[in-house]
Amino acid sequence: AEMTRKAERELARQIVPALAARSYHIPGNNYCQDWLQYFTNNHPFFGICCHHRLHPVTLMQRIVVLIGSLTFGLAMTNCIYIYFLYHTEEGIEGEFVSVAVDANVTVTMTANTVSLTNYQAFLWTVGGATHSMFDLSIWYITACACCQRGGCLECCYCCRSLGSYLVMFTVVLMAAVASFIVVLRATLDTNEVRDISNITSGGLFDDEIQLLETVRYERRSFRFL
Repeated sequence: AEMTRKAERELARQIVPALAARSYHIPGNNYCQDWLQYFTNNHPFFGICCHHRLHPVTLMQRIVVLIGSLTFGLAMTNCIYIYFLYHTEEGIEGEFVSVAVDANVTVTMTANTVSLTNYQAFLWTVGGATHSMFDLSIWYITACACCQRGGCLECCYCCRSLGSYLVMFTVVLMAAVASFIVVLRATLDTNEVRDISNITSGGLFDDEIQLLETVRYERRSFRFL
């Protein structure tokens, strides 16, 4: 039993820092094994259940990281949408690039023009890059590779869980920010499209109509989710 525990500790010293650092290669693996381990250890969904038993990022920590990624993406998408809708002259429909199809060319498509808007270009480039940096940041903070056994700061092994608490606080804060931005966008969209006739009568029938119209518009304002 003592030999088994010693071998387990030695194995952990070899592979735990590599797992925490999202390394492409684990000592002793071939190409296929490295591809499989990278996929199962780092995939945001499959990694929750399929990660290595010695991986420093546990199941619950992965769920927290996934929630943080989703909330950040939601907040980033809606922030960019609100900016382009209300702070640019063209709004979200301003074209970044447009490709037109010649009428003499036979192409099976539903439109004659394929366009990429400024909103889409900014979202897919700057928004995507920022989202990736956020995901990697909270991952490395959670894993804390330098403080794991075999890491460069192994002497601080007792502090390895501090990153998890920091990430948990960040995710809770990000969820609150994302909720606020979603409600803000829904409110702005509702004010933008609402065009209900003023019902001046104080009767019960008119009040019911106004209430139903308000509820209908409030539900419609959250369709972007």
